[in-house]
Amino acid sequence: MMNFSKIRVTVLVFSMALVNSIFVFAQLDPTQTQTSVDDFGNPFISFKVFDNHTWTIGNDGGHFHINKGGSIDGSYLLRMTADENVGIGTSPVTKFHVNGTGSKVLIGDSGGVLSKLTVNAEAGTEIVKFRSDGTTHMIVDEDGKVGIGTATFDPSTKFAVEGNSVFSGSNVRVNLDASSGTTPTLNFLQDGDFRSRIFYNTVADALHLSAKGTGYFLPNQLILKSDSE
Repeated sequence: MMNFSKIRVTVLVFSMALVNSIFVFAQLDPTQTQTSVDDFGNPFISFKVFDNHTWTIGNDGGHFHINKGGSIDGSYLLRMTADENVGIGTSPVTKFHVNGTGSKVLIGDSGGVLSKLTVNAEAGTEIVKFRSDGTTHMIVDEDGKVGIGTATFDPSTKFAVEGNSVFSGSNVRVNLDASSGTTPTLNFLQDGDFRSRIFYNTVADALHLSAKGTGYFLPNQLILKSDSE
C-alpha cells in the first residue's frame, strides 16, 4: 500500500529545498519581493527569480501553498492542507491528489512510455502490492503475474485468485465458488437466477453437470465418475 506519510514528508522536504535554493542560489530582484496579505487576510510572500517568473509562497486559511504567479489565485503548484492532504496542481481532496492536463505519476526510475500511473520496480521485487492490516490482497510481480487474495504465485500461471470469483455482464454471471474444498463449483446465472452448474465432488470422485433449470438446487443431468471403480 502506498505510504502517504512518506509522500507528505517527501513533498515537504522538496518544498523546503525549493524555497532554500531560490533564496540562496537564485538571483532575486529585491524590488520584486514583497510580503502581502490577500483579500481574505491570508499572508503570502511573492518574489521574482532572474526577473522572469514570479512565485508565491503563502498560508491561505491555514493551508501551505506554493504557486506560480504573484497572488493566491487557486491555481496551486503545490498545496498542503491543514488536514494533511497533499495536492500537486490542485487543492487536494484526498491524501495525495495530482491534477492537470496530461497529469502522470511516476514511481521509480523513468523509462519508456509513461501512463497515468507508472511504477518501475527494481528487479526481483514486486511491482505493486496492496495490503491492509498486514494482509496482502493483491500483488503484481516483475514478470507480470497477478495474484488476487494471495501473496504467492503458481510459477506456471499469469493470473491467480484465492477465493470465490465472479465474471458478469449486463444480465448474466459466471460464478466460481471455491469456498468448499470438496466441491469446487462453476455456476452460470441469468437475471440473478441459477441456470446451470458444473461441480466436482472430491469425496465421490465425480463430476456433476446440471445443464438446465432454475433456482439454486439444480438437477444433475450428467454425472461422470472415475473408471477406477
